[in-house]
Amino acid sequence: MDSNMDKFQIPKLKGKSNWTIWKLQIESNLQYHDYEGILTGRIKEPDPLPDDATNNQKKEYEASVKLYKKANGFAVTLLSTTVEDEPMQLIMMFKTAYEMWCKLAASYEQKSEQRLEHLYLKLLEYKKDVSDSIATHISKLQKLWLELNEESWRIDDCRLPDTLLIMRILSTLPEEYFEFRTTWESVPREQRSVEYLLERLTMVEMRVSKRHSEPEATSSSSSALVTKGRLHVPHTLPDQTCPSGPKKDYSKIRCHICHELGHTKYKCPKNKKSGDSAQNEALFSEAFVAGETFDADQWIADTGATHHMTKSKNFFVTYESFSEPKPVTLGNRKLMLAYGQGDINVETVVNNERQRHHLKDVWYTPDVVKNLFSVPAVADKGM
Repeated sequence: MDSNMDKFQIPKLKGKSNWTIWKLQIESNLQYHDYEGILTGRIKEPDPLPDDATNNQKKEYEASVKLYKKANGFAVTLLSTTVEDEPMQLIMMFKTAYEMWCKLAASYEQKSEQRLEHLYLKLLEYKKDVSDSIATHISKLQKLWLELNEESWRIDDCRLPDTLLIMRILSTLPEEYFEFRTTWESVPREQRSVEYLLERLTMVEMRVSKRHSEPEATSSSSSALVTKGRLHVPHTLPDQTCPSGPKKDYSKIRCHICHELGHTKYKCPKNKKSGDSAQNEALFSEAFVAGETFDADQWIADTGATHHMTKSKNFFVTYESFSEPKPVTLGNRKLMLAYGQGDINVETVVNNERQRHHLKDVWYTPDVVKNLFSVPAVADKGM
């Protein structure tokens, strides 16, 4: 066999179990040598020349005969030396590579219409394996896409547009890539290719992996701690401070109700909210802003947030994904997405006494920088 053929090292055909892979390797080998037409009938033995053939016709005929003999001899040798005994029994009586190929395809390949339908369904139902990287995931889809396109060309004489493959890749991405799918729509159409998509997604994958690898607070009771260490919260509302921190200076804080300096709206005499509601708001507002530094298990009180939000999925004791992500706009006008909601247990220390609370309907927003505690939500619904 040609030394160029040996380097491909094609495993032998056993039967249906490895037909698809073997077929692709044979076709690739022949394509490398410009002989792939011998399997489709494009390279075939020319018809005999008429007696009155011209010199040009004779030259063309001789060239065609030479090409056919060379391509057929190469393909026959390739096929007969890369099959095991069972497939060999099927093809040993044939003299041409085309006949051998047709016999093997008829024996081991599904009927074209059934195979095409199977490949379409497989593409539409394909889901990303959680253990696959983005590159591996796209490679698997590309392999399926190649098989589907070959079958489509064989039956319907048409190729499917790459746009369909790109759309399928995007639709099989995990929920962490939802924002990227929206961003991809802004890419100029002429720049949208599978290669460019893979490049962009690989960059996003690195950011997602980094975010997932960040240490998050955990505890045996599945509770999220309100602050690092102990946060002492006074039960009364006069201008006191937590025993563990310095006294907060209210001299430059302006009330949003009476517009005077020296107190917040929660302690304003003109605040018409009920005593329990106002105290509830004030208590947690002071508790969550008392610290100067924050980490993954700390929460920041936000008087503008309509929902509690966290970036840590492992905080949840119950969780339910949204049917589709919900947009969230923060005070700095940054847009991000929430993917689900659930309940979280939190602990505080009030007057040196540890207390456990239950936050309901907390939104899972992985891109939020800090965990946000919604003061309005507590005022309206309680903990």
